[in-house]
Amino acid sequence: MKSGAEDDLFSDSTGADDSDGDADTDDGPDTPSQMTSDTQATASDTTTASGSGTSASTGRPYIIRRAMQDGDIKFERPNRVAMFVHDELAVAERQLLDQLHQDLTPEPKTLDVREAMYRAALEHPDAVVQQLLEMGYDATE
Repeated sequence: MKSGAEDDLFSDSTGADDSDGDADTDDGPDTPSQMTSDTQATASDTTTASGSGTSASTGRPYIIRRAMQDGDIKFERPNRVAMFVHDELAVAERQLLDQLHQDLTPEPKTLDVREAMYRAALEHPDAVVQQLLEMGYDATE
């Protein structure tokens, strides 16, 4: 059919794309409860039990798989976690990043380092408990 023959001239939608071109789009669920079963299946397929980020199916590390795709930092990361930190933690993170940039090649991206720190904390819950005790939490019996 000829374009425009039955188009609604007063419609807000152009029919081609309903997005307004806004770059501030939702990149994924904000909470674990919003994660779909497809996302869970993808996550389990692309990481080993140790959480190393090495794909069980290809044997390739995360940064290689990401580079083979479009290089987007959000590759295989459907979840977003926002954190507010104290000034001394931000300074310590910057110092760690500087050290890691000297020690590793290619230079690790900030988000990769933050995920590695998060993984390390999950692998060492006793260290997390110790930090919480120092923040003023009490241990239960």
